[in-house]
Amino acid sequence: IADAVTLPGLAFLGELMPEIDIEGLWAAQQRVRSVLSARLADRWSSVYDAAHAAGPYRFTPGEVGRRRLRGAALSYLSTDKGDAARRRAVEYFESASNMTESIAGLTVLAELGGSEGEAALAAFHERWKGEALVLDKWFAIQARTPTAGTLDRVKGLVDHPSYDRRNPNRVYSLVGAFASGNPVQFHQAGGAGYRFLADQVLATDLLNPQIAARLLGPLGSWRRYDKDRQGLMRRELERIVATPGLSRDVF
Repeated sequence: IADAVTLPGLAFLGELMPEIDIEGLWAAQQRVRSVLSARLADRWSSVYDAAHAAGPYRFTPGEVGRRRLRGAALSYLSTDKGDAARRRAVEYFESASNMTESIAGLTVLAELGGSEGEAALAAFHERWKGEALVLDKWFAIQARTPTAGTLDRVKGLVDHPSYDRRNPNRVYSLVGAFASGNPVQFHQAGGAGYRFLADQVLATDLLNPQIAARLLGPLGSWRRYDKDRQGLMRRELERIVATPGLSRDVF
């Protein structure tokens, strides 16, 4: 059921279009999400309450499905970003007894933003800063948040004490997640996302050419977009190619 009520991602939808229209896809997806949220508000609330855990954590198919469905209901209930939605999301995050619920709550709060989102991100980092794989999820959640301001946040996270350009998983969880998993902000008009990726490719190339080469994928599909974006993406590719000392991998 959780799968059935989850809307398809923009990357998948874009592959079905001869020319990918990011703004159109985003507007359509948000419209559908808004309608489903409003018209089924009582149902989402009922599902959210009914799927509350009654006992200790168990890793069974039924419990996995229950947790995923409750997370999906929380996401729909948070669409309006009102005070009630924020209080519910904070309560969900703070009462989480397992990683699935903690990640789901943090994802919703990161998208809601504001003081609640910042507090949740800080608390999660403080708790899991010693666990590398969990911290990768922390970076990825922020990189994939589709709201305005995400690119500036990602730029700031490049200088975060927990970020290490020499760590492949850390690079993929931040730079890779932004470029491949956040089409709305990566493809924003003006090409700022493209410039950021090109800068990171060049910086990473000095340390690990193979990682840098793997980051390039999103720019390689430049022909699939409108003329303006094609020009912006191609310009960054040409800037990379023209860089002295470029590795063979990236070239």
